[in-house]
Amino acid sequence: MKKALYVLSLSLLVCVACSKDEQNLEEQTIKETESLTAARGGQPKIQICHYDAQNGTWKIINPSNKSLDAHLEHGDIQLIDVDGDGYVTEVNECVPGGDCDDNNPSINPDALEVCADGIDNDCNGTIDENCCPSGGWCGTINQLGFFFDIEVLFSDDCSTVLVEYIGSCPATWTLNSVSGNVYTYLETNGQVGGCIDNCIITIVDNGSTLDYSYTCAGGGFGPLSPCQL
Repeated sequence: MKKALYVLSLSLLVCVACSKDEQNLEEQTIKETESLTAARGGQPKIQICHYDAQNGTWKIINPSNKSLDAHLEHGDIQLIDVDGDGYVTEVNECVPGGDCDDNNPSINPDALEVCADGIDNDCNGTIDENCCPSGGWCGTINQLGFFFDIEVLFSDDCSTVLVEYIGSCPATWTLNSVSGNVYTYLETNGQVGGCIDNCIITIVDNGSTLDYSYTCAGGGFGPLSPCQL
């Protein structure tokens, strides 16, 4: 029994030693490749996020371009920042990564989202998030089977909205709450020309269109599209 335990322990020690030897050999191969390149007059041309297997840490090194394949096989990551904004494309342990457009310095994970430009400025996978539907929007409202046209003009921050119910009356909406792409407004213009006071308006921003609805006066709904007002 003791002999079996001794053999098992010896086998484990041999496996650990082999694993360390393999890591050391891999590191030595990379270093020899870089030394050979340097001896031939090569100059550092690339930036690498390199994993030091001996210390278990990542660090930036600047080897010759000819050693790139060896580093990539080792699991290292080449750091490329074409637009010079401080972010590279590849996510890594050395420098900020995740740049979704390395040809545009204004686009990176730390950038502010620019509304209505159709671009994912902050590289989070969502275009124009947290942007209100500013400008003019027009559509036709269905209220209990009766249809009427509506023109809506949002302020730049969407805090107020000027509304014209064509053939009825003007109105003003005041922002009540925002949850994601859903905006609720309170219509407070009063009983003028058929408009309803204290009516809750819900706007769902779908990007290219808005879904408009309200529950007062029997309720109504309809899509709104961008228009010039």
